[in-house]
Amino acid sequence: MKPWSFALALLVLLSVAGAITPPGAIAASAGAISAGDTAWMLMSSAMVLLMTPGLSFFYGGMVRPKNVISTMLQSFIAMAIVAILWVAVGFSLAFGDSLGGEGMGLIGNPATFAFFRGVGGTPNPAFAATIPFALFALFQMKFAIITPALVTGSFAERVKFSSYLLFMILFSLLVYAPVCHWTWHPNGFLRQWGVLDFAGGTVVHMSAGIAALAGAIALGKRKDYAKGQSHPPANIPYVLIGTGLLWFGWFGFNAGSALAANDLAVSAFLTTNTAAAAAALAWVFFDAVRGRRISALGACIGAVVGLVAVTPAAGFVSVGSAMAIGTIAAIACNAIAHWRSNSALDDTLDVFPCHGVGGMIGMVATAVFATKAVNGAGADGLLLGNTHLFLMHLLALVVVSTYVFVVSYAIFKLVDLITPMRVTADDEEEGLDRSQHGETIFASEAALGLAGGEYQRRGAVTSRLALSWLGDPLCPGSTLRRLLFGLRHELALEPLEVVGQRHLKPDIVGGHGMAEAQFEGVQREPRGARHGPAVELVGEHRVALLRHVDADLVLPARLKLELDQAGHAEGLRPHEVGHRLLAILFFVGASDAVAPIACDHRDNLPRLVGHVARHKGEVAPLHAVQRYERDQIGTHPLAPCHEDEPRGVFI
Repeated sequence: MKPWSFALALLVLLSVAGAITPPGAIAASAGAISAGDTAWMLMSSAMVLLMTPGLSFFYGGMVRPKNVISTMLQSFIAMAIVAILWVAVGFSLAFGDSLGGEGMGLIGNPATFAFFRGVGGTPNPAFAATIPFALFALFQMKFAIITPALVTGSFAERVKFSSYLLFMILFSLLVYAPVCHWTWHPNGFLRQWGVLDFAGGTVVHMSAGIAALAGAIALGKRKDYAKGQSHPPANIPYVLIGTGLLWFGWFGFNAGSALAANDLAVSAFLTTNTAAAAAALAWVFFDAVRGRRISALGACIGAVVGLVAVTPAAGFVSVGSAMAIGTIAAIACNAIAHWRSNSALDDTLDVFPCHGVGGMIGMVATAVFATKAVNGAGADGLLLGNTHLFLMHLLALVVVSTYVFVVSYAIFKLVDLITPMRVTADDEEEGLDRSQHGETIFASEAALGLAGGEYQRRGAVTSRLALSWLGDPLCPGSTLRRLLFGLRHELALEPLEVVGQRHLKPDIVGGHGMAEAQFEGVQREPRGARHGPAVELVGEHRVALLRHVDADLVLPARLKLELDQAGHAEGLRPHEVGHRLLAILFFVGASDAVAPIACDHRDNLPRLVGHVARHKGEVAPLHAVQRYERDQIGTHPLAPCHEDEPRGVFI
């Protein structure tokens, strides 16, 4: 409670400080506002902000189901934290009066534009001559927001949320703001060296990627991380949606960095799209050459790598050069990501191989392919004989990489001293969605304490395995029936038989319809026991099942299975939800440590069957199969699918 009280108090203090800070005088501008430029930059700012929710989908789809919400929230919350920080002091640190001497700007004066004092509707020719200065500040805010969000992919599935918030604040102030000042402020020393970074290859992607490397090292491996092995992603469509949003937003990211609606913006738009397309193809083709399947995930990662690599070069290179940059970056990052997966480095979502290395490749490629024919304010690159630019970019790469890694690693260690960066082993096993936020992506998973049918072993598995069906009776020829026959074959099971009969009786508790069930001859715990009633119906759509173990041990438990989610996905009306078929598989242990697995017939059952088959040494015969119709619970005995089948017997 104390850390959150401090956070609330800090927000209140910032709010009070902002309220009493005078707006300050806004300097007169010699330039006139362009309506076209202003409209384009308003749109670009919105597009860049959209990239952060896009990133949340991109990252959220790639982690395990039990960590989807936490991973998405880590990106989403940056839109709030960094926005407040940027208004209060961040913009001043990045673009305020330069501290460090003429030509050697290190950081901005934090008081220059504190709480946007002096930042209004008048253009500031030092930064953008034809748009309001406040719009320039808003546009730059979106870059500051997404940078720490990018870092989160490296320590996904194991970071403590409160610690991450503190890291984000310190990273934004001590890493992002200085590097931004060096590169984009007129007096920043990298800019004075002639370093070209059109839209953030150095400021955003190298910074995020190298900080991600520091984070992966500082936090250590996930408890179940193994070299050469990866967990299946939770939701590939999320990754596709995220990639689409990122690709769309990146046009504002790169073309908007022209800071005007002009020919340079069009050129950056074109190079951005071309590099992304080339990289998406190069990634999947390289996968195929290495003997892997062409995948949606690979195409998405490849496209993002191309977008990363072209970012510093977008306004300085030709469209043909952009194609080369995308292709080179995709092949190089693919190879490095593959190497990383076989190493001891647990960068969960390959942020360093994709953003760190991709940003480095883009920075070097800018110095190679740049041409004044595209942007007269830029410079010619190595291919046109300019070795000075190439050497300055190499030097800048070393300086930025060293600074970002050292400071980011120190921030991780400092935060860990204040409050642990990692969640506990139990919280990590349970999943960050539930342990950190008390949420989960599916209602049925919230009840079962699981995620996406994933098996979590919490106790010694013994000889009982029970399977119960909810919803419509299964009929011959159904996919589920065939899968279950396959499961029985894989485990060399004896013919399935019913052990005991389920007796149902209606009851009323707290105004909700209730039904209690138990196996014949198995003693049920009293109602006051901590497991609660064996079966509970809440409203129309909650069903819980009794589970039991060996004859000498009774383990009734309260398990709730939400039918709304599956019904909604099928477009069913509420009264039809009960006819949606779901399943629960119980691996029953010799104690309270029981690991149920929830699955539905569309997605998870085939994976479940394969998992059980792989663990057949840990489980004995499938001992009981029962099914009943949802609308019969608490009214009359179980009914079979066909009259010629025994009651309560499915196979």
